[in-house]
This record gives sequence, C-alpha cells and structure tokens, in this order.
Amino acid sequence: MSSQQTKQRIWLKNTRLATFGGGLLILMQVYAFFTGRSVLSGEALVIILLLFSAGCAVFVFLISSGKTIHLRDGSLTLQQMVWATSSTILFMGLSSIPDELYYFLLFTILGFGVFRLAPADFYRFALFSSLAVGFQKVLVLLLGYSTAGLLDEFFVWLMFSASMLILAVMFSVFIPVPQRFLIS
Repeated sequence: MSSQQTKQRIWLKNTRLATFGGGLLILMQVYAFFTGRSVLSGEALVIILLLFSAGCAVFVFLISSGKTIHLRDGSLTLQQMVWATSSTILFMGLSSIPDELYYFLLFTILGFGVFRLAPADFYRFALFSSLAVGFQKVLVLLLGYSTAGLLDEFFVWLMFSASMLILAVMFSVFIPVPQRFLIS
C-alpha cells in the first residue's frame, strides 16, 4: 500500500468520525421536531437535512475518490470543520432544545482541530467560531427565537469566546512540544 493510500485511509477514518457527528446533529434536529421545539415545518426539516447530508457526502466523495490527494490538506480538515460548525450553529438557532447539546458538538469539532490544523488555521477557525456564535445569538434575538434575554445571550457568547481564547493559548503551548521532541 502506498503512502498516499495510507493517508487517504486515515483521512476517510477521520471523515467517518465527522460523519458520525453529523448523524448526531441530524438526530438532534429530528428530536427537536418531534418534541415540538423546532421552528421548521416537516418539509423544511427534510429539505435542510437533505442539504446538510449532501454537503457531508461531498466531503466523503472528494476524499474517497482521491481528488484531494494533491492538496496541502487532502483531508479537507478546515473545510469540514467550517461546514460542521456552521451547520451546528444554524441548527442551534432553529430549535429550542438545550444549547448545551450543540456546544458539546462544537467543542468536539474544536478539539479535533487542535490535533489536525496548522496553528494559523486553528487561530482563524477559533475566531470564526466565536464570531459565528455571536452572529447566531444576535440573529435569534432579532427573529424572536430566543427564550433568553440580550444579557443572557451576550454572556453565553462571552463564555464561548473566552473558551476559544483558552483553547488557542493551550494550542500555542502544546503544539511546539512534539516539535521539541523531534529536534532532540
């Protein structure tokens, strides 16, 4: 087996883990719908879940077909993380099930990024995540979907952003460690 095939197998394994996370996100939306805590109609739910699933399938297809082998990051890690985070934040705004369920997924996505992204990409992703959650909080307030007040939504965003900052600092401390072992 060539090194390219080995890389591709590892990428597909990681993508399957991400797909499992996508399945959890779908399950959460179906749960929200059947418990009456979704702002979506049945038809809208089916359409949005089909679009989400199609997006996930594109990543699996691109990686399994070998079309990404020549890229710097053939596993499309950053792109998958942006897709997963954007989808999670969108779905969080479309239901009233506890946000903690969504934050578990967001932190799982971020934890994956700690081990897979280059430092600059991780910092950009942490900033993107923080801004995206802030945007989602403003949007749900403006649309009247939030059961919390402005101060509560701001506080949640502030805590999420502070967590992103802590992860970014931890990332900058822990990433050089393996490089020090390689030098010695």
